Amino acid sequence: MIHRKWSLLTGPVVILGGVVGATVVAHFLFV
Repeated sequence: MIHRKWSLLTGPVVILGGVVGATVVAHFLFV
């Protein structure tokens, strides 16, 4: 149960982190 809860919590966080990281890298590359 704890592992499933962790996966549910970390899934969206990892996705959000990837999106934010991609936008930051894009800003550093294009600006």
